[in-house]
This record gives sequence, structure tokens and C-alpha cells, in this order.
Amino acid sequence: MITSNRVPPWANALASARPVRVACVYIDYQCPDFKIASMSGLRFFRMAKVLARRGYEVDIILNRLNSSRQRGTRLQEVPFRFVRWDAHDVVKPFFIADPSL
Repeated sequence: MITSNRVPPWANALASARPVRVACVYIDYQCPDFKIASMSGLRFFRMAKVLARRGYEVDIILNRLNSSRQRGTRLQEVPFRFVRWDAHDVVKPFFIADPSL
């Protein structure tokens, strides 16, 4: 039996003192009255919440608010104009850029 001592690339990030920072991006247009009205919206928020529960620092990137707001432990909502993309280890898009598509 052959065993491998290789460590998955993400294992070091999870074991480090700094948690992995994830940006979950849904829609890039202004949506002050955004409501979850489809399975895709529900999936987006549930996935972000689960990632935060597992120890990741999660930013929900959504143009709903005028400023950042804490939504839970390790979970915050951030408008596009305040996002520092270089501060994130992972960017997970969930959207189509053009709302008419």
C-alpha cells in the first residue's frame, strides 16, 4: 500500500492563525429591497452562513446597504464599493453580471 505525505493546498490556510477569508458575491447591481425569492438566493445565503459556521471569515458582497454590517459570527454584508478584493483568499461568485439575462 502506498501512502502519500502530501498535504492538500488548503490545509495550511485552515491551520494558520488567520482564518481563510471568503467573498461570496451575488449580484453587482443596486438592490436596496433585495428579498430571497428564489432557490439561488436561498442557496447563496445558506452557503455563506455554513462557511462562517465552519470557521471561515465570510463577506457577503451585495449592493443592498450603504455601509458594511455584521450579520453573524464571522459573517458580514459588504457593498461592492467597500470591498478590498486583495484581502480575500477566495472569491466565490454566485451571479450573472447582467440582470436582464
